[in-house]
Amino acid sequence: MEVTVEGHTISAEELQAGNWTPVLYKAYASRPACSQKPLSQPNATVKETNPNAMRVEAAATGRGKTPTHLPPATKETRIIVKRSKQLPPLPPNAIRVVVRPRGQLRLLDVPTPRLMKAVQAALQTTLPDDFCLRIHPTNNTFTAATTHSAAAELLKTLTSLTIGGHAYPCMAYVAPPPGATRGVISNAFDDETPTQLYEDLVKRNPEYSILAARRMGKTHSILITFDANEVPHSIKYMGAIHRCTPYRGSPDACTNCRLPGHRHDVCPSPKTNLCPRCGSQHSPQEPPCTPRCILCEGPHLTGTGSCKGRNLHQPRKTTKQPQTQRQEPVPHGDNFPQLSAGPTQPSQLSQPKQAWTEPLKQDWGPPRSPCKNALSSTVTSSLQDALAKSREEAAAAKAEAQAARAEAAALREHIAKLETQISTLATSHATPPTPTPTTSQTPAHNPPNTSSMSFPPSHVNATSCSDSLELDIDTAFPRHTNQDITPRPSTHSSLADIPTMLESFTARFEAKLQEGITSINQECTTLQDAVIRVTTDNAALNHRLDALAQTLTDRYNNLESQLNLFATCLAKRDLTPSKRKKPKATEGQDNPLPDVTNDSQPCAAATPLLNSHDGSSKP
Repeated sequence: MEVTVEGHTISAEELQAGNWTPVLYKAYASRPACSQKPLSQPNATVKETNPNAMRVEAAATGRGKTPTHLPPATKETRIIVKRSKQLPPLPPNAIRVVVRPRGQLRLLDVPTPRLMKAVQAALQTTLPDDFCLRIHPTNNTFTAATTHSAAAELLKTLTSLTIGGHAYPCMAYVAPPPGATRGVISNAFDDETPTQLYEDLVKRNPEYSILAARRMGKTHSILITFDANEVPHSIKYMGAIHRCTPYRGSPDACTNCRLPGHRHDVCPSPKTNLCPRCGSQHSPQEPPCTPRCILCEGPHLTGTGSCKGRNLHQPRKTTKQPQTQRQEPVPHGDNFPQLSAGPTQPSQLSQPKQAWTEPLKQDWGPPRSPCKNALSSTVTSSLQDALAKSREEAAAAKAEAQAARAEAAALREHIAKLETQISTLATSHATPPTPTPTTSQTPAHNPPNTSSMSFPPSHVNATSCSDSLELDIDTAFPRHTNQDITPRPSTHSSLADIPTMLESFTARFEAKLQEGITSINQECTTLQDAVIRVTTDNAALNHRLDALAQTLTDRYNNLESQLNLFATCLAKRDLTPSKRKKPKATEGQDNPLPDVTNDSQPCAAATPLLNSHDGSSKP
């Protein structure tokens, strides 16, 4: 018998030889020597030889790294979670009421106007204008939003909806505001009622705004809803302090239809008798059956901590920020003024002098004595406040004076324009030439003075169209005839009086304006005197403080010098007792050495004493 293997012909004896090595996977035969080699044991298990099986087991048990390729159930869960977040926004200040229908009602098949009519019919009232509905795309619920608290309270009592002639039971509750967060405390619940639980949390944690609290299923954990953007670090409950962690819920999963996206109480599918653990129909077993997750199809309970489909968060997109040059702080002392706040160069010593960007402080320089600083800080503060107030008042008065001067200049300009117009009007009405008298005519009358003549309104001829805009020359300027015509007396003031009136008005206005400017200047002078006086008092006070500090410094230096002198003299003086024997007194002599009293020079050397008998010196 001959067998062809990989293009080589072998015999039956070679095939029956015992030096053959079995190859479990053909794909591994073509790999290079550096690659992973298959096991040579013919009885190797699938788990030991198949790395994919090891990855599946690691994903199911929660150990090891997350597999690169997720199972189909996890992909479907990811799609449903993404759809559940694509919701249109509701009004920001509205009260939200969530309605969960029962009885196999599929909300995605119901038009929104029909659902609105069903809600209005169930409440038996007219809904407000701002009332709106939003159907959730995955969990088979809808949210009603309104800004009227009465309508929200009425929505909470909704128990059934009649759609298509069929009544569906439902349950409604008020949802927390959009900015609320939820936290969990573990191993805290014992046997308290919901009212006792909530009241104890509110009473023991007054610094936090707690909206709601409840027990999580049949566990000893408590779920707390806070009206804040962040969950607090710790919470007090029943006399104990518990660590509060943010609540991260798992995606909804239905144990009735074994599909993710909604829960079993709102499932639109008919009721099935499937096991909530494994999803198969069987009688209760002892021990219980092996669970099967709905989200990832792993061998664990749905949505537990080891589930790979529980927290399907999208990776955050990190944006690279432009790297800014790191600024090194400029070294400076306590009283040294800081330089400009710009980017520093690597070497500060090689740069030229920099300009100051801040004014020098008043106390810049060598530190003064503490007593002087304490006195000046309390006294000069009030003086500086008074000085600042005086400067503000002076600036306000100066601004008012400038505004008054500008207004006066504008008035003077306007008055000059009026005078120009008046002079133009006066020169336009010139006196006409006087006609030459003849022998046949009577002596001419003196023509009236046109500068002092007024033109009454009756002199205007308004009856004739051609003469409606001209003056009656015969009346205003009478001709020299044989008849003696007496001119009418003027009833109006002449044009020559108008400049006089304007000049008097201008003089009065300028006088008033000058008085106002004078008073403002006096106030400014008074304020300047006050500022000068305050500045002088401050300088005098500083001078006295300097003199006092100098006096105290001199006294301290004098005392210190005296103390040093006394210490020097005390160190030079020999205070050890003398070992010499005291000489006996001779006859007629009480004491050979006279006592020295009132020694004014303690450091001076002792003078030799002369004996009165023989004149020899004795120490």
